[in-house]
Amino acid sequence: MKSYKTIFDKYYNVLFAYANRMIKDPESAKEITNDTFLKLWEYRDRLDTDVDSLKPYLFQIAHNHSINHLKKIRINSTFEFLDSEIAEPFEQHLMEYRELEQAIDHAIDSLPEQRRQIFLLSRKEGLKYSEIAEQLGISPRTVETQIRRSLHALKSYLKKI
Repeated sequence: MKSYKTIFDKYYNVLFAYANRMIKDPESAKEITNDTFLKLWEYRDRLDTDVDSLKPYLFQIAHNHSINHLKKIRINSTFEFLDSEIAEPFEQHLMEYRELEQAIDHAIDSLPEQRRQIFLLSRKEGLKYSEIAEQLGISPRTVETQIRRSLHALKSYLKKI
């Protein structure tokens, strides 16, 4: 292959102009042009040695890099749009969820001590009514009644907010 410098000097400006016309961004066009010559260097052993026969090859590389760049921009702008469309409602739902979670915690805290303890053992610890009854030394029927009353109180509390 002829001197890499000779090829670079002969085609750099025209490849840059070509890429810049396609993507309309001089900085990215420079990168594309540099990537084109990098690709040429990587495949130097497999190419014809005639400088003029490299022209279509170089333009094809620049073209492909430019198309890939435009695709990447389109994909990124689509994701940015989706992010902005999704982020705001998500943040709103997250705030509402946190407010509801705080209200539920406050409602649980307002339960009488034994009822709160039974409720937390059931709902937070996942214990069965019989396990709670055994642990607290009360009947399973009392546990069931206290859970029902807890749920009723929580429902009433949350309706008010």
